[in-house]
Amino acid sequence: MTELPQVRPNFANPPLIEQAIVVAFDPIDGFDINHYGLFSEQIAPAFSSNGSTPRMENPVEHFDEMMATAPTLKINAFELPRALYGNETGETIQIQDNRFGFNWSKITEEPYPRFETTYNRFKELYRIFEEFCSKNGLKVPNIKQCELTNLNIIAVSEFGQDFSDMGNAFAIDPLTLNDQLLIPETYVRTRQHRIIDATADPIGRLHTVIQPVIKNEDHSKAFRFELTARSAPDLSGLSEAKAFFDIARSAINAAFIGTTTDAMRLKWGEKK
Repeated sequence: MTELPQVRPNFANPPLIEQAIVVAFDPIDGFDINHYGLFSEQIAPAFSSNGSTPRMENPVEHFDEMMATAPTLKINAFELPRALYGNETGETIQIQDNRFGFNWSKITEEPYPRFETTYNRFKELYRIFEEFCSKNGLKVPNIKQCELTNLNIIAVSEFGQDFSDMGNAFAIDPLTLNDQLLIPETYVRTRQHRIIDATADPIGRLHTVIQPVIKNEDHSKAFRFELTARSAPDLSGLSEAKAFFDIARSAINAAFIGTTTDAMRLKWGEKK
């Protein structure tokens, strides 16, 4: 992939609460439910908790039509679920026979450690997974697609009194319709953009969603701002995934800056 200008903002206290780094590949022949337990043994005690959740079907980005497929959960008695392994530092590994992911979650007041740190941790854990496959007579996965997701939670109290004040935090269309019968409340905004290389060829897609939520811990109002950059399904290994992740970071950062107001970025300690 041709190098493009990098977008690397620096915030003292960004609203980012979770980041997911995921790679997808063809199903591993012979991978079964027993391998979940064996993998748990290999990564213990660093990951002491484990569980399962419905299988995640890998969404595929197409560029010969307007809409991309959306990620879906799949429950099928004949297919493996998705296994989750967590620890007390906010790290989670998620695996299934065609998908490996690493999640960093903010569980303390410590700020987001930046992508260099989370990506190096992802590489370390993915290397353990590759070694696990080889050790157990399984074919080492060949990465075909990858995605990077940043999840931000922005409390309404940081910029206003109610959801209708979202224009103080986000660059959005005006909510007011100049009609006495219509009182502004809020809205959900979903957008998608093609990610292109230096030759203007599509190499992935950026999905952004802003939606109002109620925080579980204190029932206060907030906005969930999620950005996902997903590659086209034509990668051939971790090195090409890394090249896309570098571009994905810039795409997510540019969308974050372009969607939030100057006042909010100042509040988060943006460093010029």
